[in-house]
Amino acid sequence: GALRGARRAAAVATVRNEGSYALGVMSQMLRFADGAPSCAADNTAVTFTSASDKQQTIFSCTGDRAIASNSARLTSTKVETQSCSITCSPIGDEVSVVFTLFPAGATDSIIDSASVTFDSQVDVRNFR
Repeated sequence: GALRGARRAAAVATVRNEGSYALGVMSQMLRFADGAPSCAADNTAVTFTSASDKQQTIFSCTGDRAIASNSARLTSTKVETQSCSITCSPIGDEVSVVFTLFPAGATDSIIDSASVTFDSQVDVRNFR
């Protein structure tokens, strides 16, 4: 009843917050990448040079169902990725990031109602 509804609402809020945060970080850094990003052949990662510190950065869909920046998680252990794809346009001027998150440890019925898909097409401004 009401308690289950409240728990589901809290779980969806966590998923939305974490997904929005991860997508925001990725979009911002990719938009201002120094040069063209390079995507992995299996569509699970993108490597680029960060404009702020000129260091190589890798955003990836990890094996433990997380979104990561280098080795640091962008999503917490409270959520898991159901699907995740990071693709680059052929010439590297655009990166597509699409992932679906759900509450960690959720049952199938909750996953269906509490999963949220995040999708962004990032134009790389300093592409050359």
